[in-house]
Amino acid sequence: MKTTFAMFLTLFLTFPFSFSIEPDSIIGKWENSDQSRVLEFVKSGNSYEARILEAKDSDLIGQNQLTDIIFSKENEKYEGVLHIIQRNRTIPAILTLLDSNNMEIEVSKGPFSKKEKWVKIQ
Repeated sequence: MKTTFAMFLTLFLTFPFSFSIEPDSIIGKWENSDQSRVLEFVKSGNSYEARILEAKDSDLIGQNQLTDIIFSKENEKYEGVLHIIQRNRTIPAILTLLDSNNMEIEVSKGPFSKKEKWVKIQ
């Protein structure tokens, strides 16, 4: 009985922490679901940014797609700014790591919102 309780207590205490996200988990190369773009997330001072490594439009390569990305320990999500380069506009973005290799980026403007899944490739 004591062994069962000890195992239960150990699992209970460690389980919530086994899925916690480390802020630097976002660093690396990520590809969107239709494989038309690859972004590289890097640390930039106290925040992160994502630079375009591959895109159908070669003029976009090397430009920042996301900037000012900050990790929120409270909700374990990242908040940043998405740059719509072709229109010279920016939109707030929320980045959610679904697990260590899958991320969802959500942007909203007024009543419109869009979510896109990304897969870590490195």
